[in-house]
Amino acid sequence: MLTKYIPCDGFVAVLTPHFLAQYAQRADLLDKSSFYKEYFERIFAKALPNEVVGWLCSRAFIYARKKYNERRARWELEFISCTPNRHFHTTNNATAKMIVVEER
Repeated sequence: MLTKYIPCDGFVAVLTPHFLAQYAQRADLLDKSSFYKEYFERIFAKALPNEVVGWLCSRAFIYARKKYNERRARWELEFISCTPNRHFHTTNNATAKMIVVEER
């Protein structure tokens, strides 16, 4: 699976292969209508640089990191993981900060 890049206003949303695999595996837990540019922009606005944030999307938690990519000279919102809503933190995202993302 390849990484997907979605240009947004002032940054690029980066959907990693790991995230895309988990997203496909947990499709029944997610509201896919939540994945649009304006939604990504609200998440980007709430996250601090280099901070992993997580939020509830239907019945799953999604984790992303806001970071500046030096090599590409751009801001990115890197989607890194997706877990069922039974627990918030994962082994690799033990310090994720919970945020609330309002719908349209």
